[in-house]
Amino acid sequence: MDAERLVAEAGLRVREQDGRVTGYTLIPRAGGRTLRAAGLQSGDILLAVNGQDLDAERLAELPRELAGRSSATLTIERGGERQTITLNTETP
Repeated sequence: MDAERLVAEAGLRVREQDGRVTGYTLIPRAGGRTLRAAGLQSGDILLAVNGQDLDAERLAELPRELAGRSSATLTIERGGERQTITLNTETP
């Protein structure tokens, strides 16, 4: 899974609650094929990566962080339920 392509296709929109960022809603770009292959869906809310909550600064570093790992664990919210998805981020 190409980490840079995954982040580029994500089309993330900030989700706020009571004035603070609580996650990023996935709005796929370019058809979202990479996102679907990763097990993600349009409307999923990305809450954390590798157990660390996302903020704007961390989000900007995400492509580089993912590229330096063989896998990553995403915490998402889908349909009101939290789920964990493990990605293989190594490029074949």
